[in-house]
Amino acid sequence: PHEDTKRDRDRIIALRLQLMMEQQKIYLLPKLTIGDLAQKIGTNKTYLSNCLNNSLHISFHDYVNKFRIDEACAIMDSMTIDSKHNMAEISVACGFNSISSFNRHFLKFKGVSPRDYLVEKCKQALWFFLAQCYSVKADSPAGDGATAGIVVQIAFSQKKTTKTKEKTKKGGIIGKNDVSLRHNCFYALQS
Repeated sequence: PHEDTKRDRDRIIALRLQLMMEQQKIYLLPKLTIGDLAQKIGTNKTYLSNCLNNSLHISFHDYVNKFRIDEACAIMDSMTIDSKHNMAEISVACGFNSISSFNRHFLKFKGVSPRDYLVEKCKQALWFFLAQCYSVKADSPAGDGATAGIVVQIAFSQKKTTKTKEKTKKGGIIGKNDVSLRHNCFYALQS
């Protein structure tokens, strides 16, 4: 009976915790403590800690930081070419107190740095756009390889450099650039 009560209590705490994180996004508070969170879900920090450690098998800090990293990914995934976010702004918006903590936890949960995550997102978007561009031009009435003059310019203003590669009919390669994190990233296609 005692174990059943504990399991029921942990299930209730876990449910309240999940709802608090998903609906109220309390993890965005940079100075969130286990005591604050326990109070918000109507329990004490001992019960909350036991639920996290024994039922969910995760520490309080990892639990909160996982939500923060998922939020950062959502922000980066929703960024457009005209977005003007940098990693420091994203880390603060997600509840982190420092960029180093953000970078460390991002790597821990996603297996890549935030910069590499964003660069990969940019590459995927670029390849998708080029594939669309190529299929439209290849189906054009001319049908004579109109894609030969497409120039892709990737500007990463954080280092204030621009790298340009040309995609040619003969197989020029685009997207294998060693690029820095974008602050303002844009793709200009010219034919």
